[in-house]
Parts: sequence; structure tokens; C-alpha cells
Amino acid sequence: KFKPRKDLSVFENTFRAYQGFLFHGIPAYFSGDSVKYVERTESLSLTGLPVRDVVVLVIGESVSSFRMSAFGYERDTTPFLSRVRQEGKGVFLDGYASATSTVSAMTALLLGLNDPRDINALRGQEANLFRLARKSGFQTHYFSAQRSNVVDRVDMSDVDDFHSIDTSEDIARDGELAILKRLQGLEAGFRHFVVIQMRIGHAPYDYYKKILPDIPDTTRDPNSIDNYENSIWGTDWLLEQIMVAVSSLS
Repeated sequence: KFKPRKDLSVFENTFRAYQGFLFHGIPAYFSGDSVKYVERTESLSLTGLPVRDVVVLVIGESVSSFRMSAFGYERDTTPFLSRVRQEGKGVFLDGYASATSTVSAMTALLLGLNDPRDINALRGQEANLFRLARKSGFQTHYFSAQRSNVVDRVDMSDVDDFHSIDTSEDIARDGELAILKRLQGLEAGFRHFVVIQMRIGHAPYDYYKKILPDIPDTTRDPNSIDNYENSIWGTDWLLEQIMVAVSSLS
């Protein structure tokens, strides 16, 4: 697996990337060991749900169900989600990203695309979630702990309230904690559709220290498995805080 090294030049990292593609990627493709495009055909029927005034879509970052105790992992990495699942208060399914690129994956998710290369769907954007939410009477909000260019392919003209790490000083400083404050600050009594994009879970994995500095770091390697699992624990904690904030608005 190729991973850029900070101690190497751009040329050296580029050379290593092409080397990995030629000597590992191509042979894996022809041997059948490469990652396959997965198309899910089953549908999820949610009938009889109450009308909600606050709808929040949380987009996690690099979270694998293989490391989540809510999906059976032995380490208790998701105490909140595990409790929700045990109490039967949620629907838990394996999910597959439409792309490895953040830009492509965000485009597919926010436009309801199975394939982010669907040019006609990209042009029309009939299933743009913000457009649909606004037509349904929601105030629309986009809070992101990542850069704004990850949604460059999405028409964001129907977003009433746009904040990202490169457009808002509080998010640049405090990350997801600032997003929580913005969520808590929404005016009750109105219909809100909120998309939250997280940064926690992205390499280097020790970013979680910005959110939860008291979690012990047992290794000096920011990209260690321990730090990755700590970032999942941090993601789980953030989800619980988001649920509390949404409950106070509803």
C-alpha cells in the first residue's frame, strides 16, 4: 500500500506511487485481488416514520465497520452506537463508499448517485439533497471539518448556511467541537436539514486529540492501529453529542 512520506520530495513520492501502481495495482487487478466495484440492489423501506423538523446527515471519515464494536469488533470502540443497537433504536447496515476520493464520494452521496461518473446526473442534480430539503421547507446547513473544495461538483446554491474549515475560523481552530456549537445554536421551532462532514478518522489518526485530548496515546506513531481505533471512539462520542443536540432542537 502506498502512503506519501513527509521526508521525501514530491518527485520521489510521485515515483513511488507509479511504482506501486505498476508492480502492485496492475498485477492485483489481473489476479482478481483488487477492490471490486460493489453495487447494492436491495432497498431499505422505512415506513410509518414520524415527520421530523430536524434532519441531520453525518458523514464520517474513513470509518470501517471492521473496527466498530457495534458491528462485533472485540474492542469497545463504539460504546454509544453499541448501546443504540442493543436497544433496537437504529438500523445498522454495512455501507460502501462510491469512491476512494473524498470529492467523488461526497458528490455521489449528496447527489444520490450510485456512480459519481454519471455525467447526466451531475449536470441535472435532480436528487441534490439540499435542493430537495429546501423544496420541503427546511433551512439548509452544511458544516464541514474539511475543506470546501470537496463539494466543488455539487451545486450548493440551495445551502442557506455554509461553514467549512477554510471558511470559518472557529472550525479551523476547534474542528468538530465548533460544529457542535453551531448545531446547538440553531433556532428551535424551525425545520432544519443539516449535513455534517467530519475530519476525525482521517490520517494522521491522532487528530482525535484535538477533540478528546484526554484519551491516552499508547504509541508514538500517529498512524498506528491504536490511534485509528481511538479516532473511531472519538467519532462515536461526537455522534452521541450530535444526538443530544438534535433532541434539544426537536
